[in-house]
Amino acid sequence: RGSESPWTRQLLAEQGYFYASNAFDDDLPYGDPTGLIVVPYNLDTNDMKFFHPNGFIRSAEMVSYVKDAVEQLLLEAQAGRSSTLSIGFHLRITGRPARFRAVTEILEFLANLDGQIWRARRIDIARHFAASPPSSQTKNQHGEDL
Repeated sequence: RGSESPWTRQLLAEQGYFYASNAFDDDLPYGDPTGLIVVPYNLDTNDMKFFHPNGFIRSAEMVSYVKDAVEQLLLEAQAGRSSTLSIGFHLRITGRPARFRAVTEILEFLANLDGQIWRARRIDIARHFAASPPSSQTKNQHGEDL
């Protein structure tokens, strides 16, 4: 059901993959001992919360939550702290009429932040991280310098 086994990253690396994105343990990318770049994934800004008992009921709740997360990260960025935020949309969930409004409103909100945020695919984030000089990278989830 989407979780990694102890062998997943090694198998991905052996097959030539560049990054993995099934980790929930950090806010920033990090290097894995297998050589993969790990681009963490957020579960809280994910439409799966429509199926959670304490999750979103109406699309406006997801929109408001994502806006709060983005606005907080923008404040942190002004203080010099970088972060990433993934927003998960699944066709079977937000593809439904009453929930699709969350998709359009979130995309409109993000479009209005052009120049303040970088909307990127995970592969682009992994490539950017890999190309960054080590001094600009942070520590991995174990507190080790990358």
